[in-house]
Amino acid sequence: MLDNFPNIYWLTTHCRSGENQTKCWLSGKLPTRLVEHMSKHVQATDWEVLKTDAIDFTKPFIWFDDNPMLSERQVLEQHSCLASHFAMNPRDPEMAKKALRLLEEIVLEQRHLG
Repeated sequence: MLDNFPNIYWLTTHCRSGENQTKCWLSGKLPTRLVEHMSKHVQATDWEVLKTDAIDFTKPFIWFDDNPMLSERQVLEQHSCLASHFAMNPRDPEMAKKALRLLEEIVLEQRHLG
């Protein structure tokens, strides 16, 4: 899916303040080739307190997060983007498949419209 979405940001403390720490944090946890590929596609984010500070609300987005703060949910609501949040559940062994299905549906929809 990395090839289908050119603007990928990792809204995490591991990748903020303009620094991309993807390679550092994922090395040893995922296959080396995947980490290399991801580190080339994931862009640095610029936020300090709220992850939503890094979101461009003028463009469509999907935010995968297991537990946004209440204030981040309120920001999403203020921008009428609550549906753009995909609630991750780290304890669900099928979660990655569910997220991938969502992304596949978006790609298929884009191809149909384009």
